[in-house]
Amino acid sequence: MAKQIIWAETTVKQFNSLRDYIEENRSIEAAIRFVDEFYRQLDIIDSQPYIGMSHAENSLLRKRLIAKTHYLYYLIEDHNTIRLLNIIDTRSGPDKNPFAF
Repeated sequence: MAKQIIWAETTVKQFNSLRDYIEENRSIEAAIRFVDEFYRQLDIIDSQPYIGMSHAENSLLRKRLIAKTHYLYYLIEDHNTIRLLNIIDTRSGPDKNPFAF
């Protein structure tokens, strides 16, 4: 059964910004591949929410590599709801990541 996936406003902005950056600096085809891969990973998270690496202090807080350089942080709120919290560049310093594991 499909879960409700809630996008935080920050996550929407980050996703759109990443897609636009890839389109402007690489190609529209690369941006399409990024979007396709992102939604493929969302489908996996939807069907297997515990697949992402868990946080030591909160096992419901998870991260999943969605592209070679970005993690998607999400929270399993209940059996039917997943909240997308943040997209973090793996190349950025840990001080820029509020969810650092």
